[in-house]
Amino acid sequence: MVRSLILCFLLAGCASTPDEPLYDALGGDAGIERIVDGLIRNVAADPRTRPHFRGIHIAGFRERLEVHFCDVAGGPCKWEGRSMKESHRNLGIESAAFNGLVEALIDAMDAEGVPVSAQNRFLARLATMQNDIVVGQAGGR
Repeated sequence: MVRSLILCFLLAGCASTPDEPLYDALGGDAGIERIVDGLIRNVAADPRTRPHFRGIHIAGFRERLEVHFCDVAGGPCKWEGRSMKESHRNLGIESAAFNGLVEALIDAMDAEGVPVSAQNRFLARLATMQNDIVVGQAGGR
């Protein structure tokens, strides 16, 4: 019994550690690509988020999001696109849609087996952008 518990703790610790680069914990380029694909599927299925993506060029969006996620995760990519504030200006994104997107991202990461500790590290980095995306946020647009 004790051996089983020790093995479980050791295996769980190897899944993702705070010292492991976040980019690696997300699965590198291939993992981020799968997460973005899952996120896009989830967003398309959610009535809170779907309206905000009508009329966009999905392939271009996918590519930009992959680069952005890679950069945010500390990978080798460098985001050179518009700021979050600039790119979300006049889109009218409210908290419900933002929360739906976060839930869609969590579901996509869960589906890829990303450890919760890595998910939390990634979400913490992305959360700093909320004020630039959501209408009516303190200090935001």
